[in-house]
Amino acid sequence: MKYRILSLLLAILSTFIIGYHLPPLLDQFNDAAFSSATILDQPDLMEALREVQSKGLLMGIHGWRHENYSRITTSQAREAVENSRSVFLEAGLVPVAFLDPYLSLSASSAQVVDAINSTGVSTDLSSLKIDDSAMREYGKNWRDAEKINSTIFSRELEKINSEKPTSILLHIQDWNPRLKQLISSYLSSTDKKEIFIRIDDVEVNTPPEKVLDLASLLNYPSAGSIILGVIPAGTLKGEDATLMGFEASSIFRVYWWYYMLFAFFPLMFFVSWRQISSRKIEHGRFAVGTPITTWQEPSVSLVVPAHNEQDHIAECLDALLSQDFSGQMEVIVVNDGSTDETARIASKYPVTLLDLKKNLGKARALNVGIKKAKGDIIIFSDSDSVMDKSAVRLLAECLRDRPDAHAVAGKVLIKSCSIKPNLLHYFQVIEYRIEQDINRFLQSLGGRVLVCPGPIFAVRREVMDSLKFSPQTIVEDADFTIHALKSSMSIVQEPRAIVYTWAPESVRGWFTQRKRWWYGSLQLWDMHKVWARRNPWMILNYFGFMNSIISILLLLLLPVLLIRYHEVWQVILRSLTYLMAPLMLSCLVMVPFFIKDKKLMAILMPYTLFYSLMKIIVVSYLYICYISGRGIDVKFGPRVLRVR
Repeated sequence: MKYRILSLLLAILSTFIIGYHLPPLLDQFNDAAFSSATILDQPDLMEALREVQSKGLLMGIHGWRHENYSRITTSQAREAVENSRSVFLEAGLVPVAFLDPYLSLSASSAQVVDAINSTGVSTDLSSLKIDDSAMREYGKNWRDAEKINSTIFSRELEKINSEKPTSILLHIQDWNPRLKQLISSYLSSTDKKEIFIRIDDVEVNTPPEKVLDLASLLNYPSAGSIILGVIPAGTLKGEDATLMGFEASSIFRVYWWYYMLFAFFPLMFFVSWRQISSRKIEHGRFAVGTPITTWQEPSVSLVVPAHNEQDHIAECLDALLSQDFSGQMEVIVVNDGSTDETARIASKYPVTLLDLKKNLGKARALNVGIKKAKGDIIIFSDSDSVMDKSAVRLLAECLRDRPDAHAVAGKVLIKSCSIKPNLLHYFQVIEYRIEQDINRFLQSLGGRVLVCPGPIFAVRREVMDSLKFSPQTIVEDADFTIHALKSSMSIVQEPRAIVYTWAPESVRGWFTQRKRWWYGSLQLWDMHKVWARRNPWMILNYFGFMNSIISILLLLLLPVLLIRYHEVWQVILRSLTYLMAPLMLSCLVMVPFFIKDKKLMAILMPYTLFYSLMKIIVVSYLYICYISGRGIDVKFGPRVLRVR
């Protein structure tokens, strides 16, 4: 156990270290890739810049790597500005200043500032500097100026005339006929002798006609200095794309940090489980009865519900009847209205067969079996599952050694139906292993296992005297577990008690199964929402819905980016780096649990990239069907429900 804990902590620590440093590296990688185009590749733009410079507009280097200037070394700063300056000079332009738009230089070392000044451009020309006060004085987003009506325009004109700013900060994207009229009206009517105007973000995609039109501002005596902040190397084309009012970069970062928190959540629970497990059982709540340590040979009742399981029931019973448990054991098979040979096959075995004439559903079948059970321990299994021969003994021993535990969950692994399992089979093998070895393992440490799996779990007899399976939900095992936890019962895991179950090997079967699980989780949240909001693992389960929503937003974002930006490959590059990096980190967390299984470890990457995406698409589809009112069909016992 200590090695499992250690490997998990090391994986999460590695994820934290890499995750903390990777986003800046990704940004630098993207920026470096986007810098291949320069103003030298735009002869019309260079000609326009040279023309306006000859008329009196000043040129400033607007660093395209400005977000990094606060943390780069002096040599890197000097090299970056020198490269930009060489582009200027080759284009026939003379840069007079380095413009730091985010004011990061104010927090930089004096050596960095000196390094930039040594290139021949100034970082501190008093007449050209835009500081915090100047930006607050008259720097705003003018992008909607073209859309404003006459009333709003008059109000804005009155506002600028009343404020009488001495500095105006614009962006090249802001420049439009309406804004030109607004600024020109102010410059022609003000009594200010010298107004400094700075226009940032002139880049390789800037229309030359906008640059030429800016020269008209020189016609006003009040325009003392006008400086163009030119980005010598190209960045993303156009303005930052938005979706629902959020910038593209912001959405990518939200997605990144969501995944990071998702990866850290097991660690958070690991830290808090001691507090959860140390809480005293409230007065009047369920209390553990006679510890199993007082029993020499506890009796065990195995309850197996079955409905049309003629293909699996024989193998299931063979495994149950060959257990190495030395105590008294009975096997109760509840035939839940099967229409095939299930009952006939079960009758050939030394078991108690309860034959229900109608299909009542799994929950009612389990309750019928419980009434017949006589054992001190009741163990539940599914008729399509095969228990390892030591499973019953290990479950009983766990309850013996853990007198504080009311129930114990076994470990569910995937059994293949075919000779050559397909890729979907191996994906589910990994999925089940992750759930058992990480999530359920950590839950067990606090005695708060969230789901007693239907294929294998054991409870003390007195527990079943207080609880029953509810026929009102299609995930009766999870609902039973939550009722037990709400009654302050302790539920642990015995990972050595193994049962093998069949998993869908077709996409259609897999989809049908996930549809039932998804709707069942919605049912549980609705039935137990007050308790669920206070349970960290329930919240973690419902992060999957949030993950789907965020993923849908990102998928919607991509066409927006492709429309806004001219360079498709740039969009794809930035999208993939932010989308793929969290998935790579997820793989890192999982690696320690598959080191001994080289085949599964080799499939981890396609599992993370393909299978995770497939689950997101399915959940998203089901969620859309649910909220749109279209509804989905879910099998519930003998009925097929139309869920809306």
